[in-house]
Amino acid sequence: MMGQHGFTHGAIVTKWPEIVGDVMARHTQPEKIVFSRDGTSGGVLHLKTDSGAFATELQHKEPLIVERINTFFGYRAVERIKLIQGPLPTTKAGPQGSPPRPLNKEEAQNLAGTIANVDDAEIKEALERLGANILGRKKATD
Repeated sequence: MMGQHGFTHGAIVTKWPEIVGDVMARHTQPEKIVFSRDGTSGGVLHLKTDSGAFATELQHKEPLIVERINTFFGYRAVERIKLIQGPLPTTKAGPQGSPPRPLNKEEAQNLAGTIANVDDAEIKEALERLGANILGRKKATD
């Protein structure tokens, strides 16, 4: 079962460019959130940055970043930021292999059936994209 922490961490990673903007997102990556003992507020966001110069800018913008994060979640999830300097993964640098093939009718129906009971539209859409991507990289079943 995924608790509030899992959803908060997952959303902060996937929605990071929306929260802080594309420029800042290109130079930063949220690593984890360490919450206070009550488990719901006062978190410390561990934020990795690829540049010492950008780290200085982030220190000055910390109150704005914290405000944006908390506004995004609708509660005071993060109280402060801990900066970590180092290289960021280059997952979005370019295409990685060929794009997945379109699903055949049977695969599309199986995927739709698998996620039919998911109530949250955003999670359902993400699962559908993930499933189509995974199935589209496998050899066709027809």
